[in-house]
Amino acid sequence: MNKLSTLLIIVPVVLNAMIMRVGEEEAYPTLQAAIFSAFEGDTILLTKGIYTTPLKVTFSLTIMGEQRDSTIVRTGQTAVIINSDVKLNVENLTLETEALDLPIVWQSAGTLRLKNCLLRGSNVDAIYVSGGSLTLDNCTVTQNHKSGIIARNANLNIIGSDISHNGINGIVALKCQLMLNNVQVTDNGISGVVVDSCENFLIKNSVFERDSATAISFRNSSGRIEDITAKANGTGIRVTSGSLEIDHAQLTDNIKYGLWVLNHGVAVVRTTEFTNNKYGIRSDNGKFELDTCKIVNNSHYGIYLAGGECSVSYSIIAYNGAHGIYAEGGEGELTYNLIYRNNKHGIKIKGVSTYLIKNNTIAYNNGHGILAYEGAAPQIINNIVAFNNWGIVTQVKDAAPGNPTLSHNNVYKNGQVDWSANLQHPTDISVDPQFVNPEEDNFYLKATSPCLNAGEGGTPIGALGKKEE
Repeated sequence: MNKLSTLLIIVPVVLNAMIMRVGEEEAYPTLQAAIFSAFEGDTILLTKGIYTTPLKVTFSLTIMGEQRDSTIVRTGQTAVIINSDVKLNVENLTLETEALDLPIVWQSAGTLRLKNCLLRGSNVDAIYVSGGSLTLDNCTVTQNHKSGIIARNANLNIIGSDISHNGINGIVALKCQLMLNNVQVTDNGISGVVVDSCENFLIKNSVFERDSATAISFRNSSGRIEDITAKANGTGIRVTSGSLEIDHAQLTDNIKYGLWVLNHGVAVVRTTEFTNNKYGIRSDNGKFELDTCKIVNNSHYGIYLAGGECSVSYSIIAYNGAHGIYAEGGEGELTYNLIYRNNKHGIKIKGVSTYLIKNNTIAYNNGHGILAYEGAAPQIINNIVAFNNWGIVTQVKDAAPGNPTLSHNNVYKNGQVDWSANLQHPTDISVDPQFVNPEEDNFYLKATSPCLNAGEGGTPIGALGKKEE
């Protein structure tokens, strides 16, 4: 009998959900009166004006404005409060607080959806979430003194929104389920997005510009970034620890680094372009893998490694202001890359290290094709090293030599010297590789190239074989 009575009470309320208009000439003259009279599932429609009542409810409700920029909830406390297991939809409103030390939105439980809302001018953070689920859809969070969004232990989804001009960070997510899609994160005082201790997060189809320190700062987390642009920030992406996948990103015009991997960080990067940064990539004892990437036109190094581990394959590393790749210690594999027209060395390896350098085309660099010294002992196999100022060299002034192992390389017509003394291996050759059109950076091999079957086991030397018609 009790169950039946409960059903008889709830079902009519849901089926008879009302739209309640609020305004001077409407049925409900104040927002407070409408909230007091509303039932589960009702919609409160605010006509144009300024409302000073906070949006705090104890049951599921929709509150929407007639027009975002002229329907304003401006309170002396937090404008939206949700601290119980309810569902609140807020649409088409400007949300502000005049409190000196309170956020515009505070949520500790329940489900909150903000759609087409403007949140601006908080003296602290605009949104503070410590639990529940928050969705921002086509919202603008801007000009807040501290951060735009702080979320802890929550489910955070941000879609089609603009998070900009906040004093500290745009978004901070700590121990959250996080998804960003089609978001603009720009001009924030420190970082665009800080991701800390989040599992399986996803950031995609988004733009990060002019965030002062870092566009995306990532630690103790695992997740994926795809189809994003990080432009004109301090650093594009910083990975301090955890594991990150990056796919189809544009990391360009950043003041320091396109990607910075530190300490225990791991980054797996595919089909991504690093252009016009100071360094395309920097790794300080981190680990990263690059596959089918372009690292071009960076003002200093294309890739700089201070220890750690790397794998770079099927990538273009060209037109950088200093070295294409500079490694101080560490280990890794550099395979099937085009490394050309860098202003200094193609590959420079210094200090005790273990690298496999195999099947690369290293050409037209202004310094050495490969320089390995101060104990560096790479394996150098199946590479074309041609038309650089120097070829493969193991000594520089006042430094201890390196000890590389060579096999099946074509080292040809480098301006000063092809090999350091006694370095050439019996399987190495020195003949014109016959590139198809090097003036246009086409380093495929002509059908008559001697490199097509001169490598280990009769395989091609260099990064590219014969281009099929």
